[in-house]
Amino acid sequence: MDLRLDQIGLREGRCSIGSIVVLGAGVGLLYSLAYRLSPWWQDPALIEKEFSFLHLILIPLSIQGVASIVLSPIGEEILDRGLYYGYLRQKVGVPLAIAAQALISSALHLSFTADDAGTLFVSRAIAALLFGVLYESTGSLYTSMICHAVINYGAIAMSVKWVI
Repeated sequence: MDLRLDQIGLREGRCSIGSIVVLGAGVGLLYSLAYRLSPWWQDPALIEKEFSFLHLILIPLSIQGVASIVLSPIGEEILDRGLYYGYLRQKVGVPLAIAAQALISSALHLSFTADDAGTLFVSRAIAALLFGVLYESTGSLYTSMICHAVINYGAIAMSVKWVI
């Protein structure tokens, strides 16, 4: 089987690169803020670590930052939206495929050791639904990759208590 990059969504799609970046980053930022303001969010005061705002800039340069903000979004979007969704879309249509890929993606992230596993499952399924809608609406995985990266960055940045 010969699989080309454009077949799994690694293409410009129906939007310009600038629009893809703005849309992906904007949706990722809105999701991160909505999650932060939701009742699901843990009180950041419960987290013991304190960091300066310089860390906010340096997070993407750390090993965790590169893995979470760069590598994970690329790999997961290719796998979840590019392959799973692409296959399911041909078999069952767009709405059901978007829902199915969101459930699969969230299930792959499931942690049975977390006290709030159900909440995490739902929040990750909502994010995966957003990624699927972004991919379907733009025709490009780059939009969902950028959105995914912004959400992961927000999750890391919001998991610490900031000091000036």
